[in-house]
Amino acid sequence: MKVEEIKNVGIVGAGLMGHGIAQVFAVSGYDVHMYDKNKEILSGSLGRIENNLKDLLNLEMIEEKDIPVCLSRIYPEEDLEPCFKSCQVVIEAVDEDLELKRVVFSLLENVCSPETILCSNTSSIPIGNISRELRHKNRVLGTHFWNPSNVMPCVEVIKSQYTDDQVFETAVSLLGKVGKKPVKVLRDVPGSLGNRLQLALQREALFMVEEGIAAPEDIDAVVRNGFGMRLPFAGPLELMDLASIDLGIRVQNILFPDLSCGKSAPDIMKKMVERGHLGAKTGKGFYDWPSGKATQRTRFRDAGLYALIRLVKDLEKRQT
Repeated sequence: MKVEEIKNVGIVGAGLMGHGIAQVFAVSGYDVHMYDKNKEILSGSLGRIENNLKDLLNLEMIEEKDIPVCLSRIYPEEDLEPCFKSCQVVIEAVDEDLELKRVVFSLLENVCSPETILCSNTSSIPIGNISRELRHKNRVLGTHFWNPSNVMPCVEVIKSQYTDDQVFETAVSLLGKVGKKPVKVLRDVPGSLGNRLQLALQREALFMVEEGIAAPEDIDAVVRNGFGMRLPFAGPLELMDLASIDLGIRVQNILFPDLSCGKSAPDIMKKMVERGHLGAKTGKGFYDWPSGKATQRTRFRDAGLYALIRLVKDLEKRQT
């Protein structure tokens, strides 16, 4: 299938990630059929998308007339079969559970055309594990959007050992067409690219808290105000080139033996779960989360991300 043939996109799961993915395609002119077995989540999805669009309006990134046009392209669906038959691409965004995803893809295989491209938004499960039992596993791949999916530019496009080359390239082209920054993941490994990098950082941060090296707020501060500020402009390998490889070797030989090599979640997290300290949703985690603070911080984060994205685009234009 060529990218020009794609007119209708299906989304399975209207929750945390799914409603934002639906917004991305609707803003770009695609008709989007969004399904969720939870009717409450499904019925609230358009309201969440409308709030997202109002944030864009306040930032002068869209016009007021764009909001009803976008919403008119999104069709909340309570039945998979009749609507998903017309979709050329379907993206699964359900909970991170292998068996659940296998059930969803088995249903999609029976409902959709054999040519329909089927994508998983999994952030950790290898695509081959999801598609292994399907008849048409060659048209299944990963498209990992980052949260918030309507804001973050990056989408990891993940090719399993079964994925057809043309299907893979079509997905990459489609995501570029809707304004995302697709990156190609050529080997189907747990966590793909981003989460492997992100969890390596989390592991060391948790280790330093457990060892009493620094408090959570200071660890977060050194990321936000230190090396993290460089990362939108140069990734870790480019930064290594700029600093010089020989220096990198000397620093790594000093530090690597002292870094955490943990193979499972650390005790500090397990003890927090035992105490019911699950983060913002329970009011306490590494930080205290009084009512309204999580929403405030999320809106602050998203506004900052939009501003940063615009800044980077402007700088890139000046360099060309």
